[in-house]
This record gives sequence, structure tokens and C-alpha cells, in this order.
Amino acid sequence: MIDAQDLWKNIAKILKMQISDTDFNTFFFNIEANKIEGKTLLLNIESNLLKTNIESKYKEKIEELLKILSNDMITNFGFNIKKEDVKFDNYYTIVSEQRHINNLNPKSRFDNYVVGKNNELAKAACLAVAENSGVVYNPLLIYGGSGLGKTHLMQAVGNAILLENPNKRVLYSSSENFSNEYISSLRAGHFSNNQIQNVQNFRDKFRTLDVLLIDDIQFFERVFGQGTGSVEEEFFHTFNALQEQGKQIIMSSDRLPKEIKNLSSRLESRFISGLSVEVQQPDYETRVAILQNIANERRALIPNEVLEYIATSINSNVRELEGVINGIMARANLLRLPYTLELAQEELINKIKKQQSKITAEKIISVVSNHYSISIEDMKAKKKQKEIVQARQVAMFLLKEKLDMNLTTIGGHFGGKDHSTVISSIRKIEEAIKEEFLFKKEIEGLRQKIVE
Repeated sequence: MIDAQDLWKNIAKILKMQISDTDFNTFFFNIEANKIEGKTLLLNIESNLLKTNIESKYKEKIEELLKILSNDMITNFGFNIKKEDVKFDNYYTIVSEQRHINNLNPKSRFDNYVVGKNNELAKAACLAVAENSGVVYNPLLIYGGSGLGKTHLMQAVGNAILLENPNKRVLYSSSENFSNEYISSLRAGHFSNNQIQNVQNFRDKFRTLDVLLIDDIQFFERVFGQGTGSVEEEFFHTFNALQEQGKQIIMSSDRLPKEIKNLSSRLESRFISGLSVEVQQPDYETRVAILQNIANERRALIPNEVLEYIATSINSNVRELEGVINGIMARANLLRLPYTLELAQEELINKIKKQQSKITAEKIISVVSNHYSISIEDMKAKKKQKEIVQARQVAMFLLKEKLDMNLTTIGGHFGGKDHSTVISSIRKIEEAIKEEFLFKKEIEGLRQKIVE
């Protein structure tokens, strides 16, 4: 007679050798054999989310091992959910009812997040956190360019946790909102009773959470060390309070903490003390899959040649892909046109024209100014501090690249810099892009912000 525990232990040993440590720890670490019923091995499992992911990724592999190790006496497997399962049919109801409290978008889920080589590690890490919040990868930092799905992943974790346990206290907040809320709590008057109560209410909101999802932490460079040092102090103590209680923190950023200006070493070390995972631009195959997923969700029968054309033409980020396909669907529905290659080509031409009309010298300089937290006045002045010079050079480079502006006109935007200064600045940035990977990523992020 085959022993269920022994059979599963042997399967788990083989799986551990065949798959990544991340996947094994995420999906199989806490699974135990329950019993054998007929030709089915029943496994004890923590949640319906874990069941769904194992069945989608490893069903064939596990069934193959079952047949080999049992000489075809056991041919399939099933699950016994340990926790009281929350039915997926109630998913939107549960999350939507709490949306005013947790700020989560119920449409941000793992099952509609398309995975490719660009984001597979990030998704695996998020799944692991959803299954064991506060235990593994705490804090978890997801970083990468704008529009690549970082917010979707963060919110998918929150939604998955609430799906399994609706009583968990989960909150999604941008770093800007955290900063603004805290500053607002101080406006009742220094040391007044109202101020003390307001600050306490703020702390009760953020420090009693089970899961804090904090988006776009690069915004903190605008308030940390800028005369609002109390915001940094408050976030530092909030971070510590949650970690000491074993609560989960997930953050997103468009860059690594070491690249965020005005971030203290004590916060930088805490931000990277868990796991940092990058989300990159999707490759061609992933872009096609993303477009197919969007079309399927909207029940739009768009031919593959149209989706492939869009994927070839747009190689930047998910948000831009979604914008293009939304435009094509709107045009087709409103004008009662079929989804054709010609329709897609027209939409892309219109999109490029709109983008070009929105890009101005003022916008480029403003984007660079905001990114480096350096005033436009300082960029245009004759100041020679290293940070100001670099911001000025980047702006000159982008003015030339995006607007094909002549060198004299570029110089005119920066206090009348001469021809040789402008061309030297542009060449320095071009060389830095070739030689420094992180700087190249930074410029890519600026390019994206300019066209948004």
C-alpha cells in the first residue's frame, strides 16, 4: 500500500531539484500530504490562491511524477484547503466594499497579470508574500520604469490577502499621499489638542496595519531634507513600528533606493533589507500576450496580425500598449469599423502626432527639474554645482533628441550657453548612456515621463 506522506515527500524532493528555490518556497514549502483516495493524492494546502497557481504552473509535472513513483497506481492530485475559503465569486464584493478604506483596485489581480521574462521574479516574490505576509521578503521593493505594472502587482498582493482573510487591515497609499496626510495632521496648531489628536489618528491609521503598500517612494526625495524633515522621521518610525510587529511592507519605486536623493542611510538600509525585484520593459512575446489579455477581457475579437503590429510598434510599457488598444477599440466601436491593420496604423499615427504636439521645451525642462529636484531657475543660471550641471546637461540632451532643436536655441533656454557648451553637454550624456546601465535606465524613465 502506498503511503501518502512518503509519496509526497519524494515528489517534493524532486521538485526542489527541478525548479527554482523561489518557486519551491512560494508554492510547496508548507504543503503536506493528507491521504490517498482511489487514484488521487490529496494535499493539505493553505489557500485557494495557492491551489490555483499550482494547478496552472505545475499540474502536468506533478501528475507525471505521481505516475512514475506509484507505477501508475496514483494518477492525479487534489487539495484540501486548510483555511475557510472565500469564494472567488465574492471577490469583487469583498474588495469593492472596502475600497474606500484600503484604496485597492479590485481589478488588480494575479490572474490577469501577464508574466514574461521581464517580470516573472517580481510576480513570484509577490505571490510568496501574498501567501506568507510578514514572513518572507519583508520589506519587498518592486522597482522599474513608469507604466510597467508595479502598482498592479502591489495591489494584487493586497487583493489576494483580503480574498483569503477579509479582516486583514490592508492599505494602499502613494508616498505623496502619506506625506500630504501627515503634513495636514500638523496644521491644527503647534502642540494644540487638535494637532495631537490629528497626528495620533494618522499614526493609528498607518501603524496598526497588517499590510502597507506604499507606491512611488521616489517622491520622498521632494520632501525629505527639504524643510519637511518631520515627514522622513514619521515614515521612519511607521516603517519600524510595522516591522517590529511582523507586518508586511511592500514598496514601489522607479529607481533603486540608492538613487533617491535626500534618502537617509538608515532608511536606505531598511528599504533594501528584504528583497528588491526589478520589473523591466516587456519583450515582444510578452507585449503580444498583454494585448491578447486586454482584448479578451474586453471581449474584442482583434486579429493576431493587428495585435502583433501594435506590439512591434510600441516597445515601451504596458500603459502605452493599453492606451493604443483602447484607442483602436473606441475608434472601431464608434465608427462601426472592423479591427484591421489599417485601423491600427491610423491610430498609431494619430497617437504619435498627439505626443509630438504635447512635447515642448518647457515640458522637457520641467520633467528634468522635477526628477532631479532642482529648480528651473538654478538650471538656467550659471551655477556650477555638480548636480545642477548634470540636470542641465540631461535637459540639453533631451531637447536635442525629442525636438531636434538647434544648438543655439538650446543654449538660449539656459542663459545663452554657447554652441560648444551645448554640444559638449550632449556628448557627455551620450557617453554616459553607453557606459552606465543605471543612468541609461534613468534617461529611459525621463523619456517616458516626457511623452505621458
